[in-house]
Amino acid sequence: MLPALAKAKQKARETQCLNNLKQITQPSTTPSFMDNIRYGLNPSATDAPARNLYTGQNSPTLGRCCIARHGIRSPKQAPRNVPAGKPLPGTIEMGCVDGHVETVKLDRLWFFTWHKDYVPPAQRPD
Repeated sequence: MLPALAKAKQKARETQCLNNLKQITQPSTTPSFMDNIRYGLNPSATDAPARNLYTGQNSPTLGRCCIARHGIRSPKQAPRNVPAGKPLPGTIEMGCVDGHVETVKLDRLWFFTWHKDYVPPAQRPD
C-alpha cells in the first residue's frame, strides 16, 4: 500500500506543478532567477530603485536587483548614490521561465511580468 500512496503523492505534486506553470502566460518575460543581493522578491510596479547600486536595497522589492553587477568597468565602481530620476547604469543577468537568459539594463527591471497580478508602470518609479 505504501508504494501506491507514494505514487499518488508524486502525481499530485506533478499536477500542482503543471497547474502553476499554466498560470504563467508570458514565460519569455517572466523572470525565474537573476543577479540580486538576497533571495526572496515580491516586486511591485511602484518599487523605488536602490540608490546605492553597489549594495542594492535589502527589502523584498526590485531594489534587491538594483546592483550594477555588469555593464560597467567593474562592480567596485558601481555608483553609491544615484539621484532620483536619473538613469540607472549597469546591468544584471536574468533567466526567464522559457529558459532564455538575457542581460537586462537596471532601468528595464520594472517592465517584466513578475507575477500574474503585476502590471508594469508607464515609466520607472523614482
